[in-house]
Amino acid sequence: MKSYIYLSVLLLLLIVTFFSNECKAQYEQKFTMQFSAGSSFIVSNFENEDLFDTGLMLNGGLQYNFSRKFSIIGLATFCKYGVHPDAKLLYYDVTYFSMGIGLSAKYKFFSNKKLRPYLLYGMSMCFVKQEFQFPGERIFTYEQPALPGLISGLGLEFDITDNITIFTQSGFNKVLPKEGDGLPPTESVYVLLGVNINMFKSKSL
Repeated sequence: MKSYIYLSVLLLLLIVTFFSNECKAQYEQKFTMQFSAGSSFIVSNFENEDLFDTGLMLNGGLQYNFSRKFSIIGLATFCKYGVHPDAKLLYYDVTYFSMGIGLSAKYKFFSNKKLRPYLLYGMSMCFVKQEFQFPGERIFTYEQPALPGLISGLGLEFDITDNITIFTQSGFNKVLPKEGDGLPPTESVYVLLGVNINMFKSKSL
């Protein structure tokens, strides 16, 4: 797990350093609010890998734009997964929650176009919780707070106006559990649809 963290921190620092030096030109739209919602799918290879159904994923955060090409995004993420219909014979009900706070670097291609693909990569701090409810109202809860995680994504954004952009994004998230503890799901893929709202111009700050 430590090697994942060290390599990810190094990669994120290299990305930020390279592109912040590369993108010296000033960009008026400095701060952008971001909101998105979509589906998340657990792909971890753990004992109960078929236990969970498609989950709901919600994101909200703030993006700082160094230029038209390069941004840093701070996001809060919430995911909730219910039990898969085929697994209901095993448990009366199961709910898996994942909440995270992350920081990611985002690089946009064709930055002067209205339609722009982009890449995203970063790190997060995650809080996971599982609730198992058996017949007879017996509930078992499993929690693991403050776990490091990795964020990656590939997206496409389109400008509606100078201040409003819609986007779609898919990617892969990984939670890094403590060594020897493989109980919670640790890997997922997701698909999101969202909106970016530009808040302030640099000349007004």
